[in-house]
Amino acid sequence: MIASAEEPRVEGRRRRRLVGLFAGLAVVAGVIALVDPSSHSSYVLVQNMNPYFIGAFAIAAAVTAGAFSSRRRSKRWAAGILGGCVALALVTAGMFSVPPTPKYSLSGPGNGLVLLVTRDAAFLDPSDVVTIQKPSGIGGQEWYLTCIDNFPGFHKAEWVSESQVNLIVGDANANDTKTFFVDPQTGVPVSTGGCQAETSGHRPGVRTPQGLPAS
Repeated sequence: MIASAEEPRVEGRRRRRLVGLFAGLAVVAGVIALVDPSSHSSYVLVQNMNPYFIGAFAIAAAVTAGAFSSRRRSKRWAAGILGGCVALALVTAGMFSVPPTPKYSLSGPGNGLVLLVTRDAAFLDPSDVVTIQKPSGIGGQEWYLTCIDNFPGFHKAEWVSESQVNLIVGDANANDTKTFFVDPQTGVPVSTGGCQAETSGHRPGVRTPQGLPAS
């Protein structure tokens, strides 16, 4: 009798631990999916995994936590169906929002940074989006630097030093040089720029820093 009386208590404690574990996972994944893409930079790991997929995982974890917390089968089925539909919608959105592959990359001189140029996905008047990436380890991040309109267009880039990079816009016959500075330790741009196409001012996953003066 004593053993049988203890079993519900042990089962209850186990259920509460599982609820707490999956609820915690849901909160952490949800915060990452929401906060990282809306920041001035993006963690490379999150960008590669896609925030939509992380959001789908957060929904799945939340549904699992709800299933363990409820003893009613009808509520578990309802939560599972609703959560499954939301997760499926997020996964579908993620499949259509995979960041395009950079068309140009240039490693910095001993600073561990990489300059990337990505053609955005705009149907009309696309632009070239320039970002700075520090891809080392799990803490690798990517920052928006500037975007270049389709005309004159991006030509090439050159690292002058660990903290200075020049972007040449135009073509081989007529071009102009734009100079930008970055923190060689962190990769954070000291100066940023913009282009006329406001809707294409970021690479998917790396938002244009709003409110920062273009230079």
